[in-house]
Amino acid sequence: MRVEFLLGTRANTDVLAQMAQCTEAARWHLMSRDTIFYWDIFGGYSDPKNASMIASHFLATDCSYMIMIDRDMVYTPDDIVRLMGHMRAGYDIVSGIYSLRNGIVLTGVPIEGDSFPIDGRVQEFKYVTSGFTGYSRKFLEALIKEYDLKPVMEGTPDEYYALFEEKRDPETGATVGWDWDLCDKARATGFQCYADTALQVGHMGDTIFTVSALMRRQQEILAEAPLRDAEIVGSLAEDFAEYFDIPLKKLERLMRRWGNSTASNEAWLDNTGSNDDFYRDNVDFLAGLIVFNQRGITHKTRYEPLMGIQNSKIFDLGCGFGTLVFMLAANGNEVVGYDINNKGLDFAEWLAKKYNRNGTFIREMPDTLAEFDIVTATDVLEHIEDLGPFLRDLGAKMSRGAMLYHFDAFADVTAFCHFDHRENIYRWLREAGFRPLDSWWAVKI
Repeated sequence: MRVEFLLGTRANTDVLAQMAQCTEAARWHLMSRDTIFYWDIFGGYSDPKNASMIASHFLATDCSYMIMIDRDMVYTPDDIVRLMGHMRAGYDIVSGIYSLRNGIVLTGVPIEGDSFPIDGRVQEFKYVTSGFTGYSRKFLEALIKEYDLKPVMEGTPDEYYALFEEKRDPETGATVGWDWDLCDKARATGFQCYADTALQVGHMGDTIFTVSALMRRQQEILAEAPLRDAEIVGSLAEDFAEYFDIPLKKLERLMRRWGNSTASNEAWLDNTGSNDDFYRDNVDFLAGLIVFNQRGITHKTRYEPLMGIQNSKIFDLGCGFGTLVFMLAANGNEVVGYDINNKGLDFAEWLAKKYNRNGTFIREMPDTLAEFDIVTATDVLEHIEDLGPFLRDLGAKMSRGAMLYHFDAFADVTAFCHFDHRENIYRWLREAGFRPLDSWWAVKI
């Protein structure tokens, strides 16, 4: 029997028992088909180095294909057979799809689950992640030749090619994830990336999250979460078109483009200025916010936890065009919204006048926030690169006992305009004088 592929798993911590069981089941199933594989479990370094080491181990064999599977994936032998079939058919990079471990966001490809076309086809994507992905020898050898990669730590047992690299975009400073970096290199070398939307594997969290369960849960969320302030939210597109004098059909195209993670990422990478420059006065970005604010899942996950607050003074940091400001003000709160996008604030003031809504909007960050009981920051902190100093400044402005509500999307690898601060967020909050109470709430002490 021929060893046809290497299965590689990055594991700085234990491989989950369920994943090991799946792999052993696949081993016996494939042996019945006269196919065997190596399983290379490697850890001890950063994710990109671990992945590069596994790929280099693969290239030292005579296997034709490599399959990367994360330590917490759950799959069937038929999933391996299907992926191998795609690679034998000529797909040099092909991935399955799976849920993030929160059970409500799809990953494996950079498109949010509630808009992803799961139609059972193999589709081309600009980026695929590496949780359950096959790579051909031809592809990896072509990268080494194209980029003239030299062995790192040559002559030692740890010799490897740096095929996977986490980088910073030189113009924007945004982090380019290591598996997305490989996809950039692939396109530059003449290869395409694909995902099989019928190949749906599980992801272990508190439970096993599957794509079908994710889609079912998102439908439940949409059914459970009618849009609040539907008079404004439901008419955002028409009002936006009227205020900015944009034909509605053109606006709908902008909404489709900017409501799509891949397209907004491309715009982010094309930005030659600072992070603030990208958001300030960016009307196209605001068009994408219409899509975001009209999703039931946005209201369910971000806004619903705040709807019981009454008779408080609230500062909404990064308020966009005021959706949350209007909701909180309608509950009897005194709310001030701040954002760096002046055109968004102009639109918010126009909406407030048109619909007779309460709320104040300001264009400069105050020197003090001592008067506010609560500061809200929904989907804001992940857009701030130097978040530690920002939080220290924020904490210095707030009064003791004031609350900070921060709904963050650090883990959303589908957006280059997001910075992943998961490793440091709670340390930075404590350094800024906050005591974290749970994932989203902290109190100034």
